Amino acid sequence: MEQISKKTFFSFAIMDSLYWAFYACFVGFITTYLLTCGMDNAVLSIMLACFMGASFIGAFFWGGICDKARTNKKYLFQNISLQS
Repeated sequence: MEQISKKTFFSFAIMDSLYWAFYACFVGFITTYLLTCGMDNAVLSIMLACFMGASFIGAFFWGGICDKARTNKKYLFQNISLQS
């Protein structure tokens, strides 16, 4: 296994930290926002459970595709463009 540079390591660590900080804020506050908008507790619970399940399954799905292709850049850019 080859050594990665300190710059690459710290860049990845910062990006990963920012991702999880955003994720925690989004999931934590979206429930409060949707309840304030009048959504029912049961519907919100089902919706968040589906979101978490899809995230779990999607990680394995996209990870497998990227492992087979031995790259993640072209799939990453396609997903970002589809989400925009």
